[in-house]
Amino acid sequence: MKRTSLISYKEFVKKYKSYEWEKIGDWKISNLPYSLFASAVDRKFYEFYGVPCEPLHYLFIRSEAYTSKKEWQEVYKFFIKKIEEKNYKFFNLLIEKQRNLYLETQKLSKEVVRSERLEAIEKVFDSIILLCASFEFDRVFSVILEEKLEERLKELKLTNIYLPQLLEENNESDSGKLHFVLTEIKKRVEKGSLKKDSVEFKKEIKKLIEKYEYLGTYLFTGVSYTEKDFVNMFDKIKPIVENKKIVFQDKLLIQLVDLLNIFSKNKFRRIEVINRSLFVIQPILIKMAEKGNLSWKTAKQFYVDEFMDYIKSGYKNNISKTGFKTLNMIAEKDMQILSEDDTIKFEKEFVDTKSKIINEFNGVIAFHGIIRGIVKVVLSFDDFGKFQDDDVLVCSMTDPNFVPLMKKASAIITDTGGILCHAAIISRELGIPCIIGTKIATQVLKDGDLVEVDADRGIVRIIK
Repeated sequence: MKRTSLISYKEFVKKYKSYEWEKIGDWKISNLPYSLFASAVDRKFYEFYGVPCEPLHYLFIRSEAYTSKKEWQEVYKFFIKKIEEKNYKFFNLLIEKQRNLYLETQKLSKEVVRSERLEAIEKVFDSIILLCASFEFDRVFSVILEEKLEERLKELKLTNIYLPQLLEENNESDSGKLHFVLTEIKKRVEKGSLKKDSVEFKKEIKKLIEKYEYLGTYLFTGVSYTEKDFVNMFDKIKPIVENKKIVFQDKLLIQLVDLLNIFSKNKFRRIEVINRSLFVIQPILIKMAEKGNLSWKTAKQFYVDEFMDYIKSGYKNNISKTGFKTLNMIAEKDMQILSEDDTIKFEKEFVDTKSKIINEFNGVIAFHGIIRGIVKVVLSFDDFGKFQDDDVLVCSMTDPNFVPLMKKASAIITDTGGILCHAAIISRELGIPCIIGTKIATQVLKDGDLVEVDADRGIVRIIK
């Protein structure tokens, strides 16, 4: 795993200017999982997956994540060549390696709980880092598939089909399995074979807690689901909106659609495995934090190398050299961090905070429909409490934490994402109008705005 070091302001700016950056999301998570992801920027991890490209550089400004465009283009060229060569064996091997890692990572997380040993923690962190290395491949591949599918549909004059229609129901993810089980319980209650106030019903809910409580959390944020949460889900459960399977005759189109669904399901599984593994080991990490009189809130702001050094020191080295506050880093051979004072200086000099008056903007259609509603901008878990039924959910991106809000939303608008992103897939399953990849939604919209979300045309219009 990478080491963390403070960098001078002059050197940081020099590195910043040497790359062209593209924003890929707003990640409101603590330093510990952040640095696991940053540690994945390594050529050896790319080579493990058979991708002989220069690893992408990442820039984190507070919670905003950016990636270097030049290296991204190189990965893009590599993947598009594989598609054009119809080298599907490569993609199958990549998926196989990830799935083997899923099993290994979950096994290692259980070993941490069993042994509470430093070596076990290091191994599970290393396995998670290796999984994180494939994150960018999914993002690149999502863009390529969108381009290739739109191109092929246009060539075949199938212009009345929008891409999310091609996604199958995801029964492989824990989120999908949970929805299926709740739906089956609902059927039993409606038929009268199971009563909601019975002991048997409570046993069914208890089973859900044991398997799926972690879905209420995301990378050390959020709160695990309780019995009350699952009962609320049961009360509001609706059938998943299933796309009517479209039968194609074109061989290339069939292959592209198959790849789309394979990668979509695999991406969700990877996110859940990482999240669940961190959830499983969290009590052990909390116990280790307490041995050095650290609160968990403080301990999870250590970078991963700092946390491991803290354990190795016998729980004495409990002061972060980076001071916890900053999330401003460039991930290269190590994680290079600015001090808090230099971060403020950097933001004043390079981060544009001026807002323009915009009354209409567009994005990518994830699920169709037209609605009018009141905006609630949700930037972190702290904003969840203000969200009400039928509000329009506006956020940078969604993750599993957002699912309860998504189920209450009348529409969803995000800054980032493609057709394989979390918001696109969940909105399709729930049948909620959704526009993704607007780039500016969280900057333009504010709480209380009345908007029209035209997800038939991909346009958001502020009414008042």
